[in-house]
Amino acid sequence: MTKPYLRGRIWWIKYPIGGGKFRYESSKSSDYEEAKLFLARKLTDIEEVGAHVAKLRRDGLTTQIGCAAELLVCADLVSSDCEVFRAVGMHSSCDVVALKNGILKRVEVKTGIIKRNNKFQVHFAKNQRTKSDIVAVVDRAKGIRYFPPLEEAFRQSSYKVVSDVTNDENLENLQNAG
Repeated sequence: MTKPYLRGRIWWIKYPIGGGKFRYESSKSSDYEEAKLFLARKLTDIEEVGAHVAKLRRDGLTTQIGCAAELLVCADLVSSDCEVFRAVGMHSSCDVVALKNGILKRVEVKTGIIKRNNKFQVHFAKNQRTKSDIVAVVDRAKGIRYFPPLEEAFRQSSYKVVSDVTNDENLENLQNAG
C-alpha cells in the first residue's frame, strides 16, 4: 500500500488506478493522519467500484454499467439539490434532466477517463446524437466530473421554465404560448 508524502506543507497521496498507472492527488491537509484517512477512503472507493464493475462484466451485464453510471449521477445531482428526472427509453436525446433553482439542464452520462488536465476521454457510438447541456463523466478512479462544472452550468438558463402554474388562466396562457 502506498503512503502519503509531503510536498511543501501539504500531504499528497499516490494510489494505483489500474494498468500499472497511478493517480497523484493532494489531501489538502497538513495533517499526516488526515492524509492517511483520505488515502484509505480513495483505495476503498476504487476497490468497491472496481469489484462492482468486475461483477457486472463477469455476469455478462456490461450493458448495466451505463445504467449504474446514470444512477450514480442521479444520486450525485440529488445531493447537489437538484430535482432529477431519468429517461425511460433507450433512444432518448439525453440520459437525465436536472432542475435547480428554476433552471433546467439536459445531462448526458458517459463512463470514461478523466485526464490530468481535466479533459475527458469517452466513447460516443457511431452516429450518436446527443442534445445535452452537461456531460457527466463517471471515472472509476476519480468519481463523477461535470463538463461544464455544475455551478457554472446552472448560472445561466438554457430553457425558460414555467413555475407555479396554479390556475386555469395560467395553464391557458401556457398552452397559447406554445
